[in-house]
Amino acid sequence: MLWFWLLLQIGLLGAAFCACVFWWFSEQRKLLTLALAIKLLAGLALGLFYARTGGGDSTNLFGSACQLASLFWQNPQAYWQVLLAASPKAYPEWTSSLSQHDPRAFFFIKYLSFWAIFTAQSYYLTSLWQSFFAFLGLYQTARCVMCFLNSRSKSWYLAFLYTPSIVFWVSGVSKESLYWACMGGLAYVARQSSKGNLKFWHMLFIAGCFWLLWQTKYHLAAFLALGAMIQLFVRYLNKLRPLKHKEALVLVTLCWLGAVFGSQMLLRQLSLEQLLYTLDRNREVMLAKSDLAEVSLLYFDRFSPLWFWEAFQLLWASFFAPACWQAQNMIQFVAGLEQTAALAFLVWIFPWPSSKHDFWPKKTALEWSFGLSMLFFVLLLAFLTGLATPNWGTLVRYKAAYWPFCIGILYSYWSYQSRTKPA
Repeated sequence: MLWFWLLLQIGLLGAAFCACVFWWFSEQRKLLTLALAIKLLAGLALGLFYARTGGGDSTNLFGSACQLASLFWQNPQAYWQVLLAASPKAYPEWTSSLSQHDPRAFFFIKYLSFWAIFTAQSYYLTSLWQSFFAFLGLYQTARCVMCFLNSRSKSWYLAFLYTPSIVFWVSGVSKESLYWACMGGLAYVARQSSKGNLKFWHMLFIAGCFWLLWQTKYHLAAFLALGAMIQLFVRYLNKLRPLKHKEALVLVTLCWLGAVFGSQMLLRQLSLEQLLYTLDRNREVMLAKSDLAEVSLLYFDRFSPLWFWEAFQLLWASFFAPACWQAQNMIQFVAGLEQTAALAFLVWIFPWPSSKHDFWPKKTALEWSFGLSMLFFVLLLAFLTGLATPNWGTLVRYKAAYWPFCIGILYSYWSYQSRTKPA
């Protein structure tokens, strides 16, 4: 019976693969099919790696999820009681043996218990399914960006589906896979709403995706909602009177800055004093774990009058650190190669004063406003990621939340300049 169920899972996964290739991929079929195959192979490879080494939060959480899955078959009522509990302390007789007990880990243990039940506690199949849904999320997000930027360039597919760190970290790793699956769901609804096809179940789906995003990275849902409201506001004003490019630039910038400063006044957790306190605390934690002086560049000096410069250093580190020479292990070194290459690419395509390139492609005001909102979202997300990350290892991993946008912006700009470069 177990082997029959596992073979059925493999058949379902194969059917889903064929459905994507022959029904969903209407354009760039070869490029997308190869990306999907690479994503599934990466999920299988990561599953084999973690299963053999037994390291990382992914296997620890999945092991605890398997305990809950066993509880489901032994005592379904107890399983649902644990599933609805806010804390594992509510039912210590069933949760005392779990590997982690903090709220976020407990959420992912409950989430993974569904996969453990569905895949007969197979970590390999769970990794494959998570990789598949993460691919769909990345694919839908890339399509949404292309739709709102009115672009048919394959650069966004390359950025979201072929970036090495995305292929690695968003393949079977629960948090990043769930994050991109939710992002893809929101991107799909956004495309439907742009066509006037928004329905009631779409609203329920949005609420569910935002709730899941809140569980994965608590600040993401707020900024996604903020960007969506700003875009709706800009579209409403554009219907009243077509906006010019400079008007869209000023409007989007003022909306984002007003929202950021307004949130600082309304929420004490986002006040400047609280941010500086968090930075000081994280720096103390980091210095206690490592004697590398350069990592202190990630954090503000609370008493420095040049904190704007130090904020820029933090933002720079969120995009391009750790470099190869700052790596503490092989994974960080490989990630450093990618980030160093991205930095070199940025320097190469940068519109220096002597160049004849136009800085912005010739887009409409609405396309400009979407591009600017995306840029503000990436900057805020990168800043908060660096703010709340006390070591290089987690910083390398958490880049997966915004790194495809960065690569896509760089590559699409280079692609545009290549097409418009005079002969």
